[in-house]
Amino acid sequence: MKLYMSVDIEGITGVANWDDAEIGHQEHQYYRKIMTREVLTACKEAKSNGVREILVKDAHASGRNILIDELPDYVTVIRGWSGHPFSMVQGLDGSFDTLFMMGYHSPSGSLGNPLSHTMASSIIREMRLNGHRISEFTLHALVAGHYKVPVTLLTGDDEICKQAKELIPQITTLPVKLGFGNAVVTKTPSKVFEEYKSAVKDALNAKHFRACIPVIPSTLSIEIVYSHPTIAYKFSFFPGVEMTDESTLRYKAENIFDMMTFIQFCS
Repeated sequence: MKLYMSVDIEGITGVANWDDAEIGHQEHQYYRKIMTREVLTACKEAKSNGVREILVKDAHASGRNILIDELPDYVTVIRGWSGHPFSMVQGLDGSFDTLFMMGYHSPSGSLGNPLSHTMASSIIREMRLNGHRISEFTLHALVAGHYKVPVTLLTGDDEICKQAKELIPQITTLPVKLGFGNAVVTKTPSKVFEEYKSAVKDALNAKHFRACIPVIPSTLSIEIVYSHPTIAYKFSFFPGVEMTDESTLRYKAENIFDMMTFIQFCS
């Protein structure tokens, strides 16, 4: 079995502030270790349940957070960013049996996580697909749907886990914390590491795979609301874009690659 893991940090156990998530801050040194331990725990459990090949995408900020010397030799890691439109799942294709999405977080405009955002947090106030607020989880789960790859595990804050169930009812979720204003109510790392064992085992139950393939909507109308009108103006020259108000762009994509390419170049 071949497994892809996409790992963000804002939904990692205990992370509650941007200082916890950004390279250069003392707190980040601690939370990158927790991030690495979550990945390691999931990899070990996946191996014991029949997975033979694991590709991990370090999918936060610089893409250089996970301590790769702590991972086993059957794991390979994508560090940094190639520039491919599939972004947090770059390198995913139809050869993978399943996708795990770990450390994910609530979308911009949400109280589910103090660090809630969607893609470029510095310039994007909100992103919508077909009129509904969309998260990084949903965007990249749809890439998996493009390749008919099931998304069988999501870990992160409580709200994103609930939203994942709306898109993929059979997905296994592991909520590690609850957003509480500008704070989080979090489980301890030791408890989360233990819960990963049963979550990974459930997520690798092949009888659920078909039901966990995300369904691509027949219409892909993506809207980005920017933090300032000047940013929207700059990106309004992307071919096919409609400027619906001073801060909002709308793009009707032909397919998932087209949609993700728009997001890549306009965020």
